[in-house]
Amino acid sequence: GEARQRALAAEREARLTGSSDSPLKPNIEILSLDGVIGGLELRDEDGNVLTSKPDQMELTYEIQVDERRVPKVGRDGENGRGAWESDGEDDGDLDGRSSKRVSRHNMSRNGQTTQEKLSSRLGEVLQEKAEADDLRQKLFNKARDLHEQIVKVREKRRQEWWTAWSEARRTGTQLEDRQAGLRNELDTLHRRIIGSIIKREPLITGVRDEPSRRANYKISVIRLRHEIEDLRRRVEAMEIKVEAEMKLRTQAEREVKTLRSEVSRKKANVALTQRATTLRSLSGFLPDLLVRI
Repeated sequence: GEARQRALAAEREARLTGSSDSPLKPNIEILSLDGVIGGLELRDEDGNVLTSKPDQMELTYEIQVDERRVPKVGRDGENGRGAWESDGEDDGDLDGRSSKRVSRHNMSRNGQTTQEKLSSRLGEVLQEKAEADDLRQKLFNKARDLHEQIVKVREKRRQEWWTAWSEARRTGTQLEDRQAGLRNELDTLHRRIIGSIIKREPLITGVRDEPSRRANYKISVIRLRHEIEDLRRRVEAMEIKVEAEMKLRTQAEREVKTLRSEVSRKKANVALTQRATTLRSLSGFLPDLLVRI
């Protein structure tokens, strides 16, 4: 309006006469100022604002120049647009400091550009994450296949060992039973022979019967040796049985540890699968959230 043109003319005259002692300065007073500024703010953990980026600004103001009131200008009507354009064309304030005013259209465009950059960056991050997930899934599948092959080979070797051990144990048991039977028969025959010798040649005391007493001592020594050898063989057989039982116990403990480790590994795989499913659902939710923002 006319008041705005007068204010601009007064500012130009003030700049032209800036070298004089008393420059002319119009009296500009802001009567009212209201509006809306919207945008994005980043805050830290304490709630302090780190940075802000407004993407929209709408103001309505009323000023008075040299005691003449200028009608309201701002977001409505062509007067508002003209006021914004004139503010953008102005070179500076009355005190010589440069002032930069951005129109609503430019700030909205900057906000859209920032949002597009964020969207593109988020898309790149999601793409990289998807590629990393695919690579991880491939490596996981390969490791699982190798583990299954190792388990199959181990089970095959274990089954072969168990079959050979069972066959050897069955054969050894049969041989031990046969040996025990033959040993019992030999002991019976030996005792029978010794008994017949003792009955046939009774023990006679006296000096003249010294050779017979010596023979009896020899027979007794042989019998005791035989009994000692029998006890030694029994001890050896028991030691062999104890060693076999210890081996079986060690094998059973090893199998229990293997089963526990397999159960723990399967539980970990289930947990990783559930976590991957949750991350996929969240990755699908993030773009929707950004679009809403």
